[in-house]
Amino acid sequence: MGYLTIIASDGKTFRRDIDSDRLKIGRSSKNDVNLSFDLSLSRFHAEVTRQAGRYYVADVGSRNGTSLNGKPVVKAAELQVGDRITLGETTILFAADQEPRVAIEDAPALPADSSTMTIPLEDILSSPPSPVSQPSSSGRQDAESRTLAVLTRAGMELINYRPLDEVLEVIMDLVFEAIPAERGFMMLLEGDSKELVSKVVRDLKKSYGGKISLSRSIARSVVDNRQSVLTTDAQTDERFKMKESIVLQGIHSAMCVPLWNNREVIGLIYVDTINAARTFGPEDLKLLTLLANIAAVKIENAKLFEDTIEKQRMEKELKNAAEIQRKLLPVGTPDFPGYDLAGYNDPCREVGGDYFDFIDRGPQRMGFAIGDVSGKGTGAALMMATVRASFRAHLEAPCTLQGLIASLNETIVQSANSNNFVSFFYAEVDRGSGRMDSVNAGHNPPLLVRASGDVERLKADGLILGVFAGVRHKQSESVLNPGDMLVAYSDGVTETQNVGGEEYGEERLTALLKEHRGSSAAAIRKLVADDTKAFAGLAPQYDDVTLVVVKRVS
Repeated sequence: MGYLTIIASDGKTFRRDIDSDRLKIGRSSKNDVNLSFDLSLSRFHAEVTRQAGRYYVADVGSRNGTSLNGKPVVKAAELQVGDRITLGETTILFAADQEPRVAIEDAPALPADSSTMTIPLEDILSSPPSPVSQPSSSGRQDAESRTLAVLTRAGMELINYRPLDEVLEVIMDLVFEAIPAERGFMMLLEGDSKELVSKVVRDLKKSYGGKISLSRSIARSVVDNRQSVLTTDAQTDERFKMKESIVLQGIHSAMCVPLWNNREVIGLIYVDTINAARTFGPEDLKLLTLLANIAAVKIENAKLFEDTIEKQRMEKELKNAAEIQRKLLPVGTPDFPGYDLAGYNDPCREVGGDYFDFIDRGPQRMGFAIGDVSGKGTGAALMMATVRASFRAHLEAPCTLQGLIASLNETIVQSANSNNFVSFFYAEVDRGSGRMDSVNAGHNPPLLVRASGDVERLKADGLILGVFAGVRHKQSESVLNPGDMLVAYSDGVTETQNVGGEEYGEERLTALLKEHRGSSAAAIRKLVADDTKAFAGLAPQYDDVTLVVVKRVS
Protein backbone atom coordinates (compact mmCIF):
# COMPACT_ATOMS: atom_id res chain seq x y z
CA MET A 1 0.00 0.00 0.00
CA GLY A 2 1.21 3.49 -0.78
CA TYR A 3 1.25 6.17 1.89
CA LEU A 4 1.95 9.88 2.26
CA THR A 5 4.11 11.55 4.88
CA ILE A 6 2.84 15.10 5.34
CA ILE A 7 5.38 17.62 6.63
CA ALA A 8 4.01 20.97 7.80
CA SER A 9 6.06 24.16 7.70
CA ASP A 10 6.72 23.90 11.45
CA GLY A 11 8.28 20.46 10.98
CA LYS A 12 5.38 18.43 12.36
CA THR A 13 4.66 15.26 10.40
CA PHE A 14 1.91 12.72 10.09
CA ARG A 15 1.22 9.72 7.87
CA ARG A 16 -1.84 9.05 5.73
CA ASP A 17 -2.28 5.69 4.03
CA ILE A 18 -3.62 5.77 0.48
CA ASP A 19 -6.46 3.45 1.41
CA SER A 20 -8.87 4.46 -1.35
CA ASP A 21 -8.63 5.07 -5.10
CA ARG A 22 -8.82 8.84 -4.65
CA LEU A 23 -7.52 11.09 -1.89
CA LYS A 24 -8.54 14.74 -2.07
CA ILE A 25 -6.05 17.19 -0.54
CA GLY A 26 -6.67 20.78 0.50
CA ARG A 27 -7.63 23.29 3.15
CA SER A 28 -11.31 22.34 3.32
CA SER A 29 -12.49 19.89 5.97
CA LYS A 30 -14.27 17.99 3.19
CA ASN A 31 -10.94 16.71 1.90
CA ASP A 32 -9.60 13.26 2.72
CA VAL A 33 -6.33 14.95 3.71
CA ASN A 34 -7.31 18.14 5.52
CA LEU A 35 -4.43 20.67 5.57
CA SER A 36 -6.36 23.55 7.14
CA PHE A 37 -3.18 24.69 8.93
CA ASP A 38 -1.67 25.82 5.58
CA LEU A 39 -3.50 29.01 4.59
CA SER A 40 -1.61 29.21 1.28
CA LEU A 41 -3.53 26.20 -0.05
CA SER A 42 -6.77 26.27 -1.98
CA ARG A 43 -9.84 24.70 -0.40
CA PHE A 44 -9.51 21.86 -2.90
CA HIS A 45 -5.90 21.82 -4.02
CA ALA A 46 -4.71 18.44 -5.33
CA GLU A 47 -5.49 14.76 -5.36
CA VAL A 48 -3.65 11.46 -5.31
CA THR A 49 -5.23 8.59 -7.22
CA ARG A 50 -4.57 4.87 -7.44
CA GLN A 51 -5.04 2.95 -10.67
CA ALA A 52 -4.04 -0.69 -11.21
CA GLY A 53 -1.38 -0.51 -8.50
CA ARG A 54 0.11 2.77 -9.74
CA TYR A 55 -0.18 6.10 -7.97
CA TYR A 56 -0.65 9.55 -9.52
CA VAL A 57 -0.77 13.13 -8.31
CA ALA A 58 -2.74 15.90 -10.02
CA ASP A 59 -3.49 19.53 -9.34
CA VAL A 60 -7.23 20.29 -9.29
CA GLY A 61 -7.13 23.94 -10.27
CA SER A 62 -5.44 25.30 -7.16
CA ARG A 63 -4.55 28.95 -6.78
CA ASN A 64 -0.80 28.47 -6.17
CA GLY A 65 -0.22 25.21 -8.01
CA THR A 66 1.33 21.86 -7.11
CA SER A 67 4.92 20.73 -7.70
CA LEU A 68 6.44 17.27 -8.00
CA ASN A 69 10.17 17.11 -7.29
CA GLY A 70 10.40 20.83 -7.97
CA LYS A 71 8.51 20.80 -11.28
CA PRO A 72 4.94 22.10 -11.71
CA VAL A 73 2.28 19.42 -12.08
CA VAL A 74 0.42 20.27 -15.29
CA LYS A 75 -1.38 16.97 -15.72
CA ALA A 76 -1.59 13.80 -13.65
CA ALA A 77 1.95 12.56 -12.95
CA GLU A 78 2.90 9.08 -11.80
CA LEU A 79 4.47 8.87 -8.36
CA GLN A 80 7.61 6.94 -7.51
CA VAL A 81 8.88 6.04 -4.08
CA GLY A 82 10.78 9.01 -2.63
CA ASP A 83 8.93 11.66 -4.66
CA ARG A 84 8.28 15.02 -2.98
CA ILE A 85 5.00 16.82 -3.59
CA THR A 86 4.97 20.51 -2.69
CA LEU A 87 1.73 22.38 -2.00
CA GLY A 88 2.04 25.86 -0.56
CA GLU A 89 4.15 25.57 2.59
CA THR A 90 3.51 21.85 2.95
CA THR A 91 5.68 18.98 1.71
CA ILE A 92 4.30 15.50 1.07
CA LEU A 93 6.58 12.48 0.64
CA PHE A 94 5.32 9.45 -1.26
CA ALA A 95 6.33 5.97 -0.13
CA ALA A 96 5.02 2.45 -0.37
CA ASP A 97 5.03 -0.60 1.85
CA GLN A 98 6.65 -2.93 -0.65
CA GLU A 99 9.75 -4.95 -1.41
CA PRO A 100 12.81 -2.70 -0.97
CA ARG A 101 14.31 -1.38 -4.18
CA VAL A 102 17.81 -1.76 -2.73
CA ALA A 103 19.54 -5.14 -2.62
CA ILE A 104 22.91 -6.23 -1.27
CA GLU A 105 24.14 -9.02 -3.54
CA ASP A 106 27.19 -11.23 -3.74
CA ALA A 107 29.93 -10.28 -6.17
CA PRO A 108 33.64 -11.11 -6.51
CA ALA A 109 35.79 -9.34 -3.94
CA LEU A 110 38.45 -8.34 -6.45
CA PRO A 111 41.15 -5.78 -5.84
CA ALA A 112 40.45 -2.32 -7.19
CA ASP A 113 41.74 -1.58 -10.67
CA SER A 114 42.73 1.76 -12.14
CA SER A 115 39.09 2.81 -12.43
CA THR A 116 38.34 2.25 -8.76
CA MET A 117 39.81 3.83 -5.64
CA THR A 118 39.29 3.08 -1.97
CA ILE A 119 40.23 5.68 0.64
CA PRO A 120 40.24 5.04 4.40
CA LEU A 121 37.77 7.21 6.24
CA GLU A 122 40.45 8.59 8.56
CA ASP A 123 42.47 9.91 5.60
CA ILE A 124 39.49 11.88 4.31
CA LEU A 125 38.40 13.29 7.66
CA SER A 126 41.94 14.29 8.60
CA SER A 127 42.34 16.49 5.50
CA PRO A 128 39.60 18.60 3.90
CA PRO A 129 38.96 18.29 0.14
CA SER A 130 41.49 20.04 -2.07
CA PRO A 131 40.36 20.57 -5.64
CA VAL A 132 43.31 18.91 -7.36
CA SER A 133 41.27 18.38 -10.51
CA GLN A 134 41.05 22.16 -11.03
CA PRO A 135 44.23 23.53 -12.66
CA SER A 136 43.74 27.24 -12.04
CA SER A 137 43.85 29.18 -8.80
CA SER A 138 40.39 30.56 -9.46
CA GLY A 139 39.14 27.01 -10.11
CA ARG A 140 40.52 25.83 -6.79
CA GLN A 141 38.87 28.75 -5.04
CA ASP A 142 35.54 27.97 -6.73
CA ALA A 143 35.74 24.32 -5.67
CA GLU A 144 36.72 25.27 -2.13
CA SER A 145 33.82 27.73 -1.99
CA ARG A 146 31.44 25.04 -3.24
CA THR A 147 32.65 22.55 -0.64
CA LEU A 148 32.41 25.12 2.14
CA ALA A 149 28.95 26.18 0.97
CA VAL A 150 27.69 22.58 0.87
CA LEU A 151 29.00 21.70 4.31
CA THR A 152 27.81 25.01 5.81
CA ARG A 153 24.33 24.49 4.39
CA ALA A 154 24.31 20.94 5.68
CA GLY A 155 25.14 22.19 9.15
CA MET A 156 22.43 24.86 8.98
CA GLU A 157 19.79 22.51 7.58
CA LEU A 158 20.45 19.89 10.21
CA ILE A 159 20.91 22.10 13.25
CA ASN A 160 17.22 22.23 14.19
CA TYR A 161 15.19 19.31 15.46
CA ARG A 162 13.33 17.28 12.87
CA PRO A 163 11.69 13.85 13.13
CA LEU A 164 14.12 11.12 12.08
CA ASP A 165 12.25 10.25 8.86
CA GLU A 166 12.42 13.86 7.76
CA VAL A 167 16.11 14.10 8.72
CA LEU A 168 16.88 11.21 6.37
CA GLU A 169 14.97 12.86 3.53
CA VAL A 170 16.75 16.20 4.07
CA ILE A 171 20.13 14.46 4.08
CA MET A 172 19.43 12.89 0.70
CA ASP A 173 18.25 16.29 -0.59
CA LEU A 174 21.62 17.72 0.43
CA VAL A 175 23.49 14.82 -1.16
CA PHE A 176 21.79 15.31 -4.52
CA GLU A 177 22.34 19.06 -4.38
CA ALA A 178 26.06 18.56 -3.64
CA ILE A 179 26.74 15.60 -5.96
CA PRO A 180 25.54 15.41 -9.61
CA ALA A 181 24.11 11.92 -9.09
CA GLU A 182 21.04 10.39 -10.74
CA ARG A 183 20.32 7.58 -8.30
CA GLY A 184 21.16 6.94 -4.72
CA PHE A 185 20.09 5.47 -1.45
CA MET A 186 20.78 5.53 2.24
CA MET A 187 20.93 2.41 4.41
CA LEU A 188 21.15 2.20 8.20
CA LEU A 189 22.36 -0.63 10.40
CA GLU A 190 19.46 -1.88 12.49
CA GLY A 191 18.60 -4.66 14.93
CA ASP A 192 20.80 -6.80 17.13
CA SER A 193 22.42 -8.33 14.06
CA LYS A 194 23.16 -4.89 12.57
CA GLU A 195 21.63 -5.59 9.17
CA LEU A 196 21.66 -2.86 6.52
CA VAL A 197 18.12 -1.59 5.97
CA SER A 198 17.13 0.74 3.13
CA LYS A 199 15.70 4.04 4.38
CA VAL A 200 15.65 6.53 1.49
CA VAL A 201 15.87 5.78 -2.24
CA ARG A 202 16.17 8.39 -4.98
CA ASP A 203 15.88 7.87 -8.75
CA LEU A 204 15.84 11.24 -10.49
CA LYS A 205 15.56 9.87 -14.04
CA LYS A 206 12.68 7.54 -13.14
CA SER A 207 13.95 5.36 -15.96
CA TYR A 208 15.47 2.33 -14.31
CA GLY A 209 12.71 0.63 -12.38
CA GLY A 210 13.34 -2.53 -10.43
CA LYS A 211 15.99 -2.58 -7.75
CA ILE A 212 19.34 -0.93 -7.19
CA SER A 213 22.01 -3.49 -6.38
CA LEU A 214 25.19 -3.07 -4.39
CA SER A 215 28.04 -5.55 -4.08
CA ARG A 216 28.28 -7.16 -0.66
CA SER A 217 32.07 -6.84 -0.79
CA ILE A 218 31.81 -3.09 -1.35
CA ALA A 219 29.24 -2.74 1.43
CA ARG A 220 31.58 -4.68 3.71
CA SER A 221 34.52 -2.44 2.80
CA VAL A 222 32.45 0.63 3.57
CA VAL A 223 30.84 -0.55 6.81
CA ASP A 224 33.37 -2.96 8.31
CA ASN A 225 36.59 -1.37 7.12
CA ARG A 226 35.40 2.27 7.23
CA GLN A 227 36.40 3.00 3.65
CA SER A 228 34.95 5.26 0.98
CA VAL A 229 34.76 3.65 -2.47
CA LEU A 230 34.72 5.35 -5.88
CA THR A 231 34.61 3.87 -9.36
CA THR A 232 35.01 6.09 -12.39
CA ASP A 233 33.98 3.27 -14.76
CA ALA A 234 31.55 0.81 -13.21
CA GLN A 235 31.31 -1.07 -16.52
CA THR A 236 34.82 -2.47 -16.02
CA ASP A 237 34.75 -3.13 -12.25
CA GLU A 238 33.61 -6.70 -11.55
CA ARG A 239 32.45 -5.75 -8.06
CA PHE A 240 29.95 -3.30 -9.56
CA LYS A 241 28.80 -5.62 -12.35
CA MET A 242 25.46 -6.85 -11.08
CA LYS A 243 22.76 -8.47 -13.16
CA GLU A 244 19.80 -6.12 -13.69
CA SER A 245 21.87 -3.20 -12.42
CA ILE A 246 25.14 -1.98 -13.83
CA VAL A 247 25.65 -3.34 -17.32
CA LEU A 248 22.04 -3.24 -18.47
CA GLN A 249 21.43 0.21 -17.02
CA GLY A 250 24.68 1.70 -18.19
CA ILE A 251 25.96 2.95 -14.83
CA HIS A 252 29.23 4.76 -15.46
CA SER A 253 30.32 6.12 -12.10
CA ALA A 254 29.39 5.27 -8.52
CA MET A 255 30.37 6.09 -4.94
CA CYS A 256 29.66 4.47 -1.60
CA VAL A 257 30.66 6.07 1.71
CA PRO A 258 30.16 5.21 5.41
CA LEU A 259 27.84 7.07 7.73
CA TRP A 260 30.36 7.63 10.52
CA ASN A 261 29.18 9.42 13.69
CA ASN A 262 32.70 9.78 15.11
CA ARG A 263 32.22 6.61 17.17
CA GLU A 264 30.95 3.94 14.80
CA VAL A 265 29.57 3.35 11.33
CA ILE A 266 25.75 3.43 11.43
CA GLY A 267 25.10 2.87 7.72
CA LEU A 268 26.11 3.99 4.24
CA ILE A 269 25.20 6.32 1.37
CA TYR A 270 25.43 5.18 -2.26
CA VAL A 271 25.08 7.30 -5.43
CA ASP A 272 25.65 6.62 -9.13
CA THR A 273 25.26 8.26 -12.55
CA ILE A 274 24.80 7.11 -16.16
CA ASN A 275 25.98 10.42 -17.57
CA ALA A 276 29.25 9.61 -19.29
CA ALA A 277 30.09 13.29 -19.46
CA ARG A 278 30.06 13.55 -15.67
CA THR A 279 32.26 11.11 -13.83
CA PHE A 280 32.69 11.32 -10.09
CA GLY A 281 36.17 12.28 -8.97
CA PRO A 282 38.23 12.07 -5.77
CA GLU A 283 36.92 15.42 -4.56
CA ASP A 284 33.33 14.26 -5.00
CA LEU A 285 34.18 11.22 -2.89
CA LYS A 286 35.75 13.36 -0.18
CA LEU A 287 32.84 15.80 -0.20
CA LEU A 288 30.27 12.99 0.02
CA THR A 289 32.26 11.40 2.86
CA LEU A 290 32.37 14.65 4.84
CA LEU A 291 28.67 15.22 4.20
CA ALA A 292 27.92 11.68 5.38
CA ASN A 293 29.91 12.34 8.56
CA ILE A 294 27.80 15.41 9.36
CA ALA A 295 24.66 13.45 8.48
CA ALA A 296 25.59 10.50 10.70
CA VAL A 297 26.05 12.75 13.72
CA LYS A 298 22.65 14.33 13.08
CA ILE A 299 20.99 10.93 12.60
CA GLU A 300 22.43 9.72 15.89
CA ASN A 301 21.30 12.89 17.67
CA ALA A 302 17.80 12.54 16.17
CA LYS A 303 17.63 8.92 17.33
CA LEU A 304 18.77 9.83 20.82
CA PHE A 305 16.26 12.68 20.97
CA GLU A 306 13.41 10.44 19.83
CA ASP A 307 14.52 7.74 22.27
CA THR A 308 14.47 10.37 25.03
CA ILE A 309 11.00 11.53 24.02
CA GLU A 310 9.79 7.93 23.88
CA LYS A 311 11.34 7.21 27.27
CA GLN A 312 9.66 10.27 28.75
CA ARG A 313 6.35 9.20 27.21
CA MET A 314 6.72 5.70 28.63
CA GLU A 315 7.67 7.09 32.04
CA LYS A 316 4.60 9.33 31.97
CA GLU A 317 2.38 6.41 30.98
CA LEU A 318 3.88 4.22 33.71
CA LYS A 319 3.39 7.02 36.22
CA ASN A 320 -0.26 7.28 35.19
CA ALA A 321 -0.61 3.49 35.29
CA ALA A 322 0.92 3.39 38.77
CA GLU A 323 -1.53 6.05 39.93
CA ILE A 324 -4.44 4.08 38.48
CA GLN A 325 -3.19 0.90 40.11
CA ARG A 326 -2.85 2.59 43.48
CA LYS A 327 -6.49 3.60 43.19
CA LEU A 328 -7.44 -0.03 42.58
CA LEU A 329 -5.99 -0.98 45.96
CA PRO A 330 -7.76 0.00 49.19
CA VAL A 331 -7.01 3.56 50.26
CA GLY A 332 -7.97 2.78 53.84
CA THR A 333 -9.56 -0.07 55.75
CA PRO A 334 -13.26 -0.71 56.35
CA ASP A 335 -14.77 -0.11 59.77
CA PHE A 336 -15.29 -3.57 61.26
CA PRO A 337 -15.91 -3.28 65.02
CA GLY A 338 -13.79 -5.57 67.14
CA TYR A 339 -11.13 -5.98 64.48
CA ASP A 340 -7.97 -4.09 63.51
CA LEU A 341 -7.05 -4.18 59.81
CA ALA A 342 -4.06 -3.07 57.73
CA GLY A 343 -2.78 -3.61 54.18
CA TYR A 344 0.50 -2.83 52.42
CA ASN A 345 1.77 -3.00 48.84
CA ASP A 346 5.19 -2.02 47.48
CA PRO A 347 5.74 -2.91 43.79
CA CYS A 348 9.31 -3.57 42.70
CA ARG A 349 8.66 -1.56 39.52
CA GLU A 350 6.38 1.36 38.75
CA VAL A 351 3.47 -1.06 38.55
CA GLY A 352 3.16 -4.58 39.89
CA GLY A 353 1.17 -7.78 39.86
CA ASP A 354 0.31 -8.13 43.56
CA TYR A 355 -3.21 -7.46 44.79
CA PHE A 356 -4.98 -7.12 48.11
CA ASP A 357 -8.47 -6.04 49.02
CA PHE A 358 -10.95 -5.63 51.85
CA ILE A 359 -14.59 -6.34 51.05
CA ASP A 360 -17.60 -5.26 53.12
CA ARG A 361 -19.90 -8.29 53.22
CA GLY A 362 -22.53 -6.75 55.48
CA PRO A 363 -22.66 -5.59 59.10
CA GLN A 364 -21.58 -8.98 60.47
CA ARG A 365 -19.14 -10.17 57.85
CA MET A 366 -15.94 -8.89 56.26
CA GLY A 367 -13.84 -10.40 53.47
CA PHE A 368 -10.21 -9.89 52.54
CA ALA A 369 -8.12 -11.13 49.64
CA ILE A 370 -4.51 -11.25 48.53
CA GLY A 371 -3.19 -12.36 45.17
CA ASP A 372 0.03 -12.56 43.20
CA VAL A 373 0.05 -12.55 39.39
CA SER A 374 2.98 -14.31 37.71
CA GLY A 375 5.50 -11.97 36.15
CA LYS A 376 6.25 -8.32 36.77
CA GLY A 377 5.69 -4.93 35.20
CA THR A 378 2.83 -3.74 32.98
CA GLY A 379 1.72 -7.20 31.84
CA ALA A 380 1.30 -8.40 35.42
CA ALA A 381 -0.37 -5.11 36.37
CA LEU A 382 -2.96 -5.45 33.60
CA MET A 383 -3.66 -9.01 34.68
CA MET A 384 -4.00 -7.87 38.28
CA ALA A 385 -6.59 -5.28 37.21
CA THR A 386 -8.50 -8.04 35.39
CA VAL A 387 -8.40 -10.27 38.48
CA ARG A 388 -9.67 -7.48 40.73
CA ALA A 389 -12.51 -6.51 38.39
CA SER A 390 -13.56 -10.12 37.85
CA PHE A 391 -13.36 -10.96 41.54
CA ARG A 392 -15.50 -7.99 42.52
CA ALA A 393 -18.02 -8.83 39.80
CA HIS A 394 -18.33 -12.45 40.94
CA LEU A 395 -18.89 -11.27 44.52
CA GLU A 396 -22.24 -9.82 43.41
CA ALA A 397 -23.64 -13.30 42.77
CA PRO A 398 -24.67 -15.30 45.87
CA CYS A 399 -22.50 -18.40 46.12
CA THR A 400 -20.14 -20.27 48.40
CA LEU A 401 -16.47 -19.35 48.65
CA GLN A 402 -15.71 -22.45 46.60
CA GLY A 403 -18.12 -21.32 43.89
CA LEU A 404 -16.68 -17.80 43.96
CA ILE A 405 -13.11 -19.01 43.43
CA ALA A 406 -14.24 -21.48 40.76
CA SER A 407 -15.91 -18.66 38.80
CA LEU A 408 -12.81 -16.49 39.16
CA ASN A 409 -10.63 -19.35 37.90
CA GLU A 410 -12.81 -19.80 34.80
CA THR A 411 -12.52 -16.09 33.99
CA ILE A 412 -8.73 -16.10 34.35
CA VAL A 413 -8.40 -19.27 32.23
CA GLN A 414 -10.37 -17.59 29.45
CA SER A 415 -8.65 -14.19 29.60
CA ALA A 416 -5.02 -15.04 30.42
CA ASN A 417 -2.38 -16.51 28.15
CA SER A 418 -0.58 -19.74 28.92
CA ASN A 419 2.18 -17.93 30.82
CA ASN A 420 -0.16 -16.14 33.25
CA PHE A 421 -1.39 -17.62 36.50
CA VAL A 422 -2.48 -16.24 39.83
CA SER A 423 -1.96 -17.42 43.39
CA PHE A 424 -4.92 -16.27 45.47
CA PHE A 425 -6.16 -16.38 49.07
CA TYR A 426 -9.60 -15.23 50.13
CA ALA A 427 -11.26 -15.36 53.54
CA GLU A 428 -14.43 -14.08 55.21
CA VAL A 429 -14.67 -13.43 58.95
CA ASP A 430 -17.84 -13.47 61.05
CA ARG A 431 -17.64 -10.53 63.43
CA GLY A 432 -19.30 -12.09 66.46
CA SER A 433 -17.90 -15.60 66.45
CA GLY A 434 -14.54 -14.91 64.80
CA ARG A 435 -15.15 -17.83 62.44
CA MET A 436 -13.05 -17.47 59.32
CA ASP A 437 -13.88 -19.38 56.12
CA SER A 438 -11.10 -19.36 53.53
CA VAL A 439 -9.92 -20.75 50.20
CA ASN A 440 -6.22 -20.85 49.31
CA ALA A 441 -5.43 -21.28 45.60
CA GLY A 442 -1.69 -21.88 45.61
CA HIS A 443 -0.81 -18.78 47.64
CA ASN A 444 1.80 -18.56 50.41
CA PRO A 445 0.25 -20.05 53.56
CA PRO A 446 -1.02 -17.14 55.71
CA LEU A 447 0.22 -17.18 59.31
CA LEU A 448 -2.34 -17.34 62.12
CA VAL A 449 -0.55 -15.96 65.18
CA ARG A 450 -2.40 -16.81 68.38
CA ALA A 451 -2.44 -14.52 71.40
CA SER A 452 -0.46 -17.23 73.17
CA GLY A 453 2.38 -17.00 70.63
CA ASP A 454 1.56 -20.22 68.81
CA VAL A 455 1.64 -19.94 65.01
CA GLU A 456 -0.46 -21.94 62.54
CA ARG A 457 0.05 -22.08 58.77
CA LEU A 458 -3.11 -22.06 56.64
CA LYS A 459 -1.86 -24.42 53.96
CA ALA A 460 -2.51 -23.95 50.24
CA ASP A 461 -4.87 -26.82 49.47
CA GLY A 462 -5.78 -25.75 45.93
CA LEU A 463 -4.15 -25.22 42.55
CA ILE A 464 -3.18 -21.73 41.40
CA LEU A 465 -5.79 -19.95 39.25
CA GLY A 466 -5.66 -19.69 35.49
CA VAL A 467 -4.07 -23.07 34.69
CA PHE A 468 -6.96 -25.51 34.25
CA ALA A 469 -10.69 -25.02 33.89
CA GLY A 470 -13.09 -26.93 36.12
CA VAL A 471 -10.80 -27.00 39.16
CA ARG A 472 -12.51 -27.15 42.58
CA HIS A 473 -10.83 -25.74 45.67
CA LYS A 474 -11.23 -26.87 49.27
CA GLN A 475 -12.83 -24.47 51.75
CA SER A 476 -11.18 -24.33 55.17
CA GLU A 477 -12.40 -23.04 58.53
CA SER A 478 -10.52 -21.35 61.38
CA VAL A 479 -11.43 -19.17 64.35
CA LEU A 480 -9.93 -15.81 65.31
CA ASN A 481 -10.13 -15.39 69.05
CA PRO A 482 -9.49 -12.06 70.81
CA GLY A 483 -5.78 -11.23 70.51
CA ASP A 484 -5.28 -13.54 67.51
CA MET A 485 -3.87 -12.17 64.30
CA LEU A 486 -3.86 -13.43 60.71
CA VAL A 487 -1.06 -12.21 58.40
CA ALA A 488 -1.34 -12.98 54.68
CA TYR A 489 1.62 -12.04 52.49
CA SER A 490 3.05 -12.41 48.99
CA ASP A 491 6.28 -14.28 48.32
CA GLY A 492 8.00 -10.92 47.84
CA VAL A 493 8.16 -10.71 51.63
CA THR A 494 9.83 -14.04 52.41
CA GLU A 495 11.93 -14.07 49.22
CA THR A 496 13.48 -10.65 49.86
CA GLN A 497 17.22 -11.11 49.37
CA ASN A 498 20.23 -9.34 50.84
CA VAL A 499 23.46 -8.59 48.98
CA GLY A 500 24.73 -12.08 49.82
CA GLY A 501 21.75 -13.73 48.13
CA GLU A 502 20.24 -14.94 51.43
CA GLU A 503 16.43 -14.88 51.63
CA TYR A 504 14.45 -13.24 54.43
CA GLY A 505 12.44 -16.44 54.85
CA GLU A 506 9.26 -17.51 56.62
CA GLU A 507 11.13 -18.35 59.83
CA ARG A 508 12.36 -14.77 60.25
CA LEU A 509 8.88 -13.41 59.47
CA THR A 510 7.27 -15.78 61.98
CA ALA A 511 9.69 -14.74 64.72
CA LEU A 512 8.99 -11.06 64.08
CA LEU A 513 5.21 -11.59 64.23
CA LYS A 514 5.43 -13.63 67.45
CA GLU A 515 7.60 -11.02 69.12
CA HIS A 516 5.28 -8.13 68.24
CA ARG A 517 1.94 -9.93 68.31
CA GLY A 518 0.60 -7.44 70.84
CA SER A 519 1.12 -4.50 68.43
CA SER A 520 -1.59 -2.95 66.26
CA ALA A 521 -2.19 -4.07 62.68
CA ALA A 522 -0.68 -0.83 61.35
CA ALA A 523 2.39 -1.31 63.55
CA ILE A 524 2.80 -4.90 62.33
CA ARG A 525 2.58 -3.71 58.72
CA LYS A 526 5.30 -1.13 59.32
CA LEU A 527 7.52 -3.54 61.25
CA VAL A 528 7.47 -6.10 58.41
CA ALA A 529 8.09 -3.45 55.74
CA ASP A 530 10.98 -1.89 57.66
CA ASP A 531 12.52 -5.22 58.63
CA THR A 532 12.55 -6.60 55.08
CA LYS A 533 14.08 -3.38 53.76
CA ALA A 534 16.73 -3.39 56.48
CA PHE A 535 17.49 -7.04 55.69
CA ALA A 536 17.84 -6.32 51.95
CA GLY A 537 20.19 -3.41 52.55
CA LEU A 538 21.68 -2.31 49.24
CA ALA A 539 20.30 -5.30 47.33
CA PRO A 540 17.66 -4.41 44.71
CA GLN A 541 14.01 -5.33 45.23
CA TYR A 542 13.26 -8.28 42.96
CA ASP A 543 9.55 -8.76 43.61
CA ASP A 544 6.41 -6.96 44.74
CA VAL A 545 5.85 -6.94 48.49
CA THR A 546 2.27 -7.19 49.75
CA LEU A 547 0.86 -7.76 53.22
CA VAL A 548 -2.60 -8.03 54.84
CA VAL A 549 -3.01 -7.99 58.61
CA VAL A 550 -6.33 -8.89 60.30
CA LYS A 551 -6.32 -8.80 64.11
CA ARG A 552 -9.22 -9.48 66.46
CA VAL A 553 -9.06 -7.09 69.38
CA SER A 554 -12.30 -7.97 71.22
